[in-house]
Amino acid sequence: MMYKKALSLLLPLLVFTVASCDLVDPISFLLDGGEVIFDVPEQAEATELSFAENNVETGIAAELDDNNVEVDRLQSIKPETVTLRLISPPDGVSFDIIDEATVSIGAAGLSTISFSQADLTSVSGTEATLNVQDVEMLELLKKDRINYLLTLTTNAPVPAPFQVGVTVEFTVDAEIL
Repeated sequence: MMYKKALSLLLPLLVFTVASCDLVDPISFLLDGGEVIFDVPEQAEATELSFAENNVETGIAAELDDNNVEVDRLQSIKPETVTLRLISPPDGVSFDIIDEATVSIGAAGLSTISFSQADLTSVSGTEATLNVQDVEMLELLKKDRINYLLTLTTNAPVPAPFQVGVTVEFTVDAEIL
């Protein structure tokens, strides 16, 4: 009789313990893609310029460790913000000479995805936030290294070389046990 009473008390606890082992909690966090620097050469006339920066480390492994997430628990990685910055531009260089910018990412064995574009004709100064498309980049950013591509369309000659920094933040959705 006492065994029945003990069993009736332990059985619900056992069921709860086993059931709670299968529970997963969703987690979202921002992954800072860092700043990728592109060198823009002097140009004698308005043109479309394309620049590639290959083998950029994603940093995903460290972020997953920091958030206690295993790679197989990743559900989604999408771009959140993209910022374009002119780094120490020489006289005569500002966004006034750039009409449009497009940022794309690719990786070995995967297609390149264009995910951010902006009409910069009304932007002045040295920093601009680009429009971001809602595209899935999970398989790309699972890679240790990716390739960035920046395309700029100018409306005037580029009077002197300068650098452009591209900073991307991604939203990561995953499950943790």
